Amino acid sequence: EAAAWAKYRADYVAEMRRSYRRNWTAWQALLMRPRVVLLCYCGASPLDGVLRCHRLIAAHLLERCGAKYQGEVSRPEVLLTGRG
Repeated sequence: EAAAWAKYRADYVAEMRRSYRRNWTAWQALLMRPRVVLLCYCGASPLDGVLRCHRLIAAHLLERCGAKYQGEVSRPEVLLTGRG
């Protein structure tokens, strides 16, 4: 499992680097926001004390671009409901 995760991580980082080069303006707009919450549906849980989710990889890449990582949000702050 660790080898598969390492490959996934490397592939994901490479894709995000390509995205950064292609969509620099969008990345800068994201970085200018006062707060960004990254969401995911993978349901990852810690394995060997490490949370394996692409959301954390993205958070650390955004940190390298100047964002400040402030940890996990433990519960939703905003709830959406359907129309009607």
